[in-house]
Amino acid sequence: MTQIAEPVPMTVSQQAIPEVNAEQTVKRARHREYPYDGKTMFGMAAQGLISIAGAALMSAVFMNYLTDYAGIGAWGATLATTVLFAGRIFDAFNDPIEGWIMDSAKTTKHGKYKKFIIASVVISAVSLILLYNIPNAIVSNPLLVGIWVVFFYFAYDVGTSFNAFLPLVQSVTEDDTLRAKFFTVSRIVGTVGAIPMGMVMTLALALGNSMGGIKNAIGILVSAAVIVVGGISLVAICMVKEGHHSVRDEKHPVVKPRDILNMLQSNKALAVNFLACLFFGFTWTLTSAVATYYLKWGYNANLVTGQVDNAQFAVQTLILSAASLVPIFAVTAFSPIMVRKCGSNLKAMEISIAMMIVPAALIFVLQMVGILQQNFWILFLLLFLVNCASGLTFVPGYGLWTECIDYNRYLTGREMGGLVNAIKALLEKGQNAIAGAITGVLLIAIGYNVDSATGAYLGDLSQMPALLDKLSFLMGVVPAVLALLALLVYRCAYPITPEIRAAMRERFDAESALANTTE
Repeated sequence: MTQIAEPVPMTVSQQAIPEVNAEQTVKRARHREYPYDGKTMFGMAAQGLISIAGAALMSAVFMNYLTDYAGIGAWGATLATTVLFAGRIFDAFNDPIEGWIMDSAKTTKHGKYKKFIIASVVISAVSLILLYNIPNAIVSNPLLVGIWVVFFYFAYDVGTSFNAFLPLVQSVTEDDTLRAKFFTVSRIVGTVGAIPMGMVMTLALALGNSMGGIKNAIGILVSAAVIVVGGISLVAICMVKEGHHSVRDEKHPVVKPRDILNMLQSNKALAVNFLACLFFGFTWTLTSAVATYYLKWGYNANLVTGQVDNAQFAVQTLILSAASLVPIFAVTAFSPIMVRKCGSNLKAMEISIAMMIVPAALIFVLQMVGILQQNFWILFLLLFLVNCASGLTFVPGYGLWTECIDYNRYLTGREMGGLVNAIKALLEKGQNAIAGAITGVLLIAIGYNVDSATGAYLGDLSQMPALLDKLSFLMGVVPAVLALLALLVYRCAYPITPEIRAAMRERFDAESALANTTE
């Protein structure tokens, strides 16, 4: 009788192979499915190109363009400051209305928020192009220049307020890890779009003579960059499939006054996050608004004659732009890992803010002891460190705003993502404008006047040393103190605990499962 050999038992490692392969197969399959698929990831990454690029342009170029290169003389500082203040009054009424419009829109097969993002891209692109191309025929007429700048600045404001990126992400997934990826790729790809904007002034200074002057060069360069990033943004947003919304948002889309009042009264996370961001947001906007002026008059100007070395100024502007852009690529990619290691967006945010305080304070200290103005590379290093800390806050910062939408859904059954998005946009635009306006007030106080053709100073040069001290105070002491206040607010008052996060996730998973079964 033939004896049948018994099978040889598999070793532990051999038994694990099928399980590992199966797990890898599941992961690969998952990453091909919505919302983990490449199409959605690319759409989320590139839809914000025009938004981030436009913000970079407005924060880094707008004030400098009107005061130094638009050809409207000393009127430029007054006009820019007035527009920035008036724009914030306009935003206080306009942004909540736009948020209400978005939240009250019906959810169609294409979603609730996508159509508004498309409108945002178109309006923002057209407004930016016209804002930086003031016709030469009207530059000598203060009234016409004022009407032109006010109209297209406000149009740009309207466009940016319709960029509903936060509620779009919140609808697509409740997975914090995936949300962090969306925020990260959006930040990195958006920064790629911001690079041309950061180089506008540098290229205009270098190419101005061959392009009909610095003013014309700025207009041409802005137009070319905006057309490219705007076109990519449109294609990208069309590739994103919007996700489910809460049951109340689906069945009763119109937001009523009591819904808004309920959100403001019950959503403590929103109130705390708003207050912290109110403090912290100025750390970046102030340094961005002030740094170019300090760079120009601290390192590249002869304070006896008023002449400016435009070639060296262009090179240093480019290098300083790298101090804000390079950390974004390196640090933002690390930010999701930091959020995961810390266990929450809140902890990651607190650590990032704390890292900014010392290098910011050193800017003012070194100015007061006479060291900062002696070497451009000292300022570069300190701003590089500040920008690294700022780059770390992007992903957890967006995560906290999205968590505020989640929390409102958890408490009230309504997301109100459009209004939360509007509050965030209003805050950020207000900070950019106030930072620019503060700079404008300093310039108006000394009768700031620059030759738009050469960049040379035409005012009283004896006031320049005091101006540089004030600019270093705005770049150093103010951001350091505000960052400390933001850190204290988060640590003492933010209400969402790990237990509440778990409860929110459990409820949203159940709602998503129910929505999928009824489709």
